[in-house]
Amino acid sequence: MDEAVSRAVQENLNLRREALTLAQREREADSAWNRFYPSIDATGSLSRANNPPPTSSDPWSASAGISSSLTLSAPLLQEGRRTANLYAQGLLTYERAEQTLRRDVQKAFFSLLVRERNIELKRENVETARIRFERSMVEYESGRVSRFTMLSNQVAYERQIPELANLEDAYREAVADFALMLGYPRGTVIRPAGEISVRIPTLDSEELIARFVAGRPDVRQVELQRAADQLARAVEQNRLAPSLTMSYSVNQSNATPFSAPWFDGEDRWNLGGQLQFQVRVPLSPHLPSSASRVTRANQDVEIEKRTIALSQVIAAAETEIDQLVRRIQRGVATLEVVRLNEALARTAVELAEVEYDRGLIDSFELRNAQLSLEQTQIDVLEEEFRIASALIDLEFAVNARF
Repeated sequence: MDEAVSRAVQENLNLRREALTLAQREREADSAWNRFYPSIDATGSLSRANNPPPTSSDPWSASAGISSSLTLSAPLLQEGRRTANLYAQGLLTYERAEQTLRRDVQKAFFSLLVRERNIELKRENVETARIRFERSMVEYESGRVSRFTMLSNQVAYERQIPELANLEDAYREAVADFALMLGYPRGTVIRPAGEISVRIPTLDSEELIARFVAGRPDVRQVELQRAADQLARAVEQNRLAPSLTMSYSVNQSNATPFSAPWFDGEDRWNLGGQLQFQVRVPLSPHLPSSASRVTRANQDVEIEKRTIALSQVIAAAETEIDQLVRRIQRGVATLEVVRLNEALARTAVELAEVEYDRGLIDSFELRNAQLSLEQTQIDVLEEEFRIASALIDLEFAVNARF
């Protein structure tokens, strides 16, 4: 199973897609400081006057220049924090996706083991039904059983054939889904090898809730989303503050680009430019019922809604952990019962073997006792699977390994 989980983490397409999304957000977070770059532009123009002055020998003019500007404002700092928040959310999303994949692979692996054992038992039941039917045909021809008994055995045999086929089809579909989960190409045939091992730790739901609920990825995700809402509110609030824009430009123009040489020793280029500092104080956001005021009020509501959502997520997490612990404890009690049934069935087989050796029962009755034992073994396996699945879900719920 560990090999299957390791391959799934490396090859699963959904997880690889989440990794690419995380890489995008990491790139944005690492380069968040580039918003402090000034904007730099180079311009060039060539124009012709429709009505050039009579004194001008050239209706054309050419110019070239470089300009740069930088605006500093309070929202600019908050935007960097929002980028970091988005990256943190991306980390949690990837972590949750990997945990979900690990959980699904483990449960699918154990499910395939149970399906295999059920198919084996079903095949043995079909074979037993076939033997019973063939024996009843012989007994019917010799007059020892009625035609009704013979036909009933035939129906019991024929009915189990499509049931076995359905089990085998469902198993093949489950194997195909499992192979897809592990990143294998379509048509790859795999067969899990292993066993269900259940190690049940001492569980206390209240202790688990107190230790692990706050660290669950879904709880942390909502907390980060609320922090993002608060940052958006701060950005909108900071738009009320003044902003400073610094700009600088330099340009050169030539009024006779085609009528005279550009570089003949004479100064035909006019040099210009400016350095500017501009302070902008927004006034419209202060007006009653302005768009900015409405936006801020709506953002306050969104923050409150997110706080309520956080309480809901925490309550749901606590309920989930409590239910899983109860399910495991109930499964442990049930497992003791089915294991006792297995022990009783094993004793019955031992007694049947003794009676068979003495000639008191035939091989068919001995086989029935053996099939009953195998069915109790399936019951034990299925109960162990339910407990193992609940333990896997509990590890997923508390974001920890036992």
